[in-house]
Amino acid sequence: MNVFSGSISFEKNKDTYQLKYCSKKEGTSMSVDRNISLIKKKDRFLLDKKLNEIKVKLNFSVSEESTFEILVLNHKTISKKQFQDFKQKQFMKMIYVDQFDDNLWKGYSIIEPTKQMREYKKQ
Repeated sequence: MNVFSGSISFEKNKDTYQLKYCSKKEGTSMSVDRNISLIKKKDRFLLDKKLNEIKVKLNFSVSEESTFEILVLNHKTISKKQFQDFKQKQFMKMIYVDQFDDNLWKGYSIIEPTKQMREYKKQ
């Protein structure tokens, strides 16, 4: 793990503080640098064995970074029974996008999309 940062902020509501914003950024990287050699023995009749050797140098690296953000727009108090009776849907409809589209947000009350969201294009 080579990247980790986070931010959290609360807002005061009467005598308590409630979560307003939370973000976490994580990143990992890995690399491999190895020499590999494969030897194959080839049997030959009445002669010494002949060796075939293949040498390979393997060098690659991979890095990954992810960001998770939560913005709480409003708080609603619920009863313990409402909390216990809540059932999460087993399946959710997934929408895969190749690039940002304002039509995805029609009918929702949202905050302004970030610059990163507007510039997103699947590569």
